[in-house]
Amino acid sequence: MRVMQKVSKFFVLLFVVLFGTLTVARAVVYTPATVPDPKRFGQDYYVSNPDTILTDSVVQWLNNCAVMLYDSTKVEMAVVALDSIGDADAFEFSFELFQRWGIGGAGRNTGVLILFVLSSHDLQIRTGTGIEGVLTDGRCSDIMRNDMFPAFKEGDYGRGLCLGALDIYETCTDGDAPEELLTIRSVTNRGKYADASKEEDNDATSVIAIVIVTFLFALPFLLGVLFQGKNQDTMAELKQRRNCLIYLIIGCLCFPFLIPAALWFWWRSKRMRCPQCGKNKYKHLSTDKLEMDDLHYRKVFHFQCSACGYTHDETELITRSVGGGSGGYYGGDDYDSGSSWDSDSGGSWGGGSTSGGGAGGKW
Repeated sequence: MRVMQKVSKFFVLLFVVLFGTLTVARAVVYTPATVPDPKRFGQDYYVSNPDTILTDSVVQWLNNCAVMLYDSTKVEMAVVALDSIGDADAFEFSFELFQRWGIGGAGRNTGVLILFVLSSHDLQIRTGTGIEGVLTDGRCSDIMRNDMFPAFKEGDYGRGLCLGALDIYETCTDGDAPEELLTIRSVTNRGKYADASKEEDNDATSVIAIVIVTFLFALPFLLGVLFQGKNQDTMAELKQRRNCLIYLIIGCLCFPFLIPAALWFWWRSKRMRCPQCGKNKYKHLSTDKLEMDDLHYRKVFHFQCSACGYTHDETELITRSVGGGSGGYYGGDDYDSGSSWDSDSGGSWGGGSTSGGGAGGKW
């Protein structure tokens, strides 16, 4: 009996640790493949801010600016603010990220990527092939040197990025620039990164499959605990069944298709083996709470067998914890915390490419 309990707890903990690691843990040092794509939250999201370097108001302003730019010129402007990219070269990082995401429309390549790296003080403005005639390398360099770097040196990263985005918007919407950008034709060449998103989808599918197999492997042990209990007292069996149901509920939160099975197990677990007639008609009817003093109270569990009519009460003495804090729900560190994201309305970038145009430097 105890061996079965220990085995079941081991696999439950294994599942929780595995699932928690896959869904919560985030890398401190990013690679182009691990930078969160804002488009997964919707077509009108252009800012990736996984380390919450930027405030919600700054993220909203940058998104609005990018939406206005796209509506006017079909230019896609992505803004990425990261804490660290390790020892990676900022130019190579921005180039690969641009190609992976495919910023800018395919066949036009009018995309812009602003990459901000806090730990190394790197800034890159990468431009698509089709926009280089309007947003020249020299113009990108001027934007960085005149507006963005001064704000960064003062520690005002949000203002610096907003000024840079505004300069890009004004450059692309000035004079004949919008007409040129809307009619531009440029050959798209994303190279080996054109299929990167498909590979990442396959990797995600593999991870999900591993998690499901792990849970299904642990499920028989949970069910063994749920239906085992012939040689133990009623209270021990009742607690064991309740613990198992908690594990199943956790599983349902991760895998909704298990909800019908969990409901059936819940209904089935309410019937235990009767100590008198031996039939699985012994049920927990109700529980009464009786106060004793400031530190103790009693729980009285009432049981009855619907087959033979046998009734029995069992009492459990509960000691209140002293000095413990009250429990609560912790919402977690959602991506770009504080914002309201619509995770069901994912979008995508246009499929554009870059030849490495733009500018970069350190402040």
